[in-house]
Amino acid sequence: MKYIFIPFLKLYIKSSPKRYRGKCVFDPSCSIYSLAVFEKYGALIGLYLTIARLYKCQPQNRGKDPIPEKLPFQIPRWITHFI
Repeated sequence: MKYIFIPFLKLYIKSSPKRYRGKCVFDPSCSIYSLAVFEKYGALIGLYLTIARLYKCQPQNRGKDPIPEKLPFQIPRWITHFI
């Protein structure tokens, strides 16, 4: 499932206008972050972490927001069959 999202993210990163690059309040930018979490955690968790990151995208929140090494929640056992 993650292989559906990754090409679209790569296309978005390459085709995003230059005037928007460098304007992100976080480091790494949201598109780079979402690409990394999709590659690392798969589609379901990657989508959740991307939406959570976009929800935090406000001028008050600045700085580093690294890709989590360990998930901030426990994955139910039945979901792991789909990852």
